[in-house]
Amino acid sequence: MSLPIYIGKAEYCYANSVAMLLASAGHTVPPGTIEVFTGMGVGAAWIEASDALFFSLSTPDVGITRAFEALGYAVQETAQSTRDRDPIPGLVAALSDGPVIVGPLSLGLLPYNPYTHGEQGADHYVLAYAADVDFIVLHDPWGFPCIRMSIEDLRRAWEAPDIAYKRGYYRSWTQPKQRERPSARDLVDRAIGVFRVVYSDAETVVQQAGVAIGADALHRVAQRYREGQMSATGREFLIGFSLPLAARRALDHAVFLNPYHPELAKTLMTKANLMGLCQTLLGANDATFADALDRVADNEATFRTMIEKLG
Repeated sequence: MSLPIYIGKAEYCYANSVAMLLASAGHTVPPGTIEVFTGMGVGAAWIEASDALFFSLSTPDVGITRAFEALGYAVQETAQSTRDRDPIPGLVAALSDGPVIVGPLSLGLLPYNPYTHGEQGADHYVLAYAADVDFIVLHDPWGFPCIRMSIEDLRRAWEAPDIAYKRGYYRSWTQPKQRERPSARDLVDRAIGVFRVVYSDAETVVQQAGVAIGADALHRVAQRYREGQMSATGREFLIGFSLPLAARRALDHAVFLNPYHPELAKTLMTKANLMGLCQTLLGANDATFADALDRVADNEATFRTMIEKLG
């Protein structure tokens, strides 16, 4: 590997929440490692309706559960099929036995965060750890520790009315128990298995109108940019969220895989460099951004082929 390790801010709210929950039970797992096992940095998807390009094929709620299982932990996960029953009594009861990850929350409905008011469709995860009559106390990995959030505000955000991907309502995870201690090699093999499952499951997404995945999605967005069809919203989503997050994920994946799969790590380092290049070019409205994104598409196709061969 030729790039220095990156240490700094990342939009890893769910991975950071998992790391905090595990730490509360006496287990240290770096958020970057947890991120690998969520499968969130694998693949790409473009949603035509919102002109949003994601460098991922999974969702955080599925990824959290997947990470616990792959790392060897059993965890109590709960959710409701409807929003009719108040989730707060169950949360307060669970908090008597330890911290609880709650999410997805609607990011725009968190009153203590001055940067997100009014955001629509953005999700978030936090770690609740105490409660009294009127408030839930939580750590928000965005950078807000020890927050006292009113029960009504939490209930409203936890309902997540603008989060389309959520499965049911008021999902939570608590009480992790280590059921096995996989070796370093076993963990790497499990990570590869997670990647294969993510790619396989995503094939159903192709059947949805207005959604493209993989290299095809990236080539489409590149062509739209060449033709002047990328929306301002799509551009800002890439610059402000999707590209820097993808670069960080690629670096964390590379660090984790390098001891046993250096060629995969090399491909991921190339991906990280390409993401940084795309960020620079798109920010400058440079026409060669489209060419760089086509190179990302080729890199994605190469990575997927390598993963499939390992199966």
